[in-house]
Amino acid sequence: RVDFLIVGIGINVNTKKEELPKGASSIFEESKKSVSRVELVKKLLTELERNYTLFRTGKSEFLIEECRKFSSILGKRVQAYFKEMVIEGQAIDIDSEGPLIVRLDSGFNERVLAGDVELVR
Repeated sequence: RVDFLIVGIGINVNTKKEELPKGASSIFEESKKSVSRVELVKKLLTELERNYTLFRTGKSEFLIEECRKFSSILGKRVQAYFKEMVIEGQAIDIDSEGPLIVRLDSGFNERVLAGDVELVR
């Protein structure tokens, strides 16, 4: 049972490449178009509400499938950081409850519930 959920989202909207950290991009850099931040936030909140409704009504499998479909890390080697812990392995799936599943070099699978995940280059 989930009593609450905290979502942190960082979106680089109209930031030019020279102002971005290494490896980051922005909507402007990807589309070559400026975007209204107000319209973006309206659409984002509408989608969050739609997805939250699906989640609350027991239709979370659709959301998990969407995450799998749009994931840029599944099948790739990643490092996950949480507090003082770092794990490294291949991102193999997102399970039905939402955690990322990482196959460690030992062959064991680790569920990543929270933290930062980045590709290993």
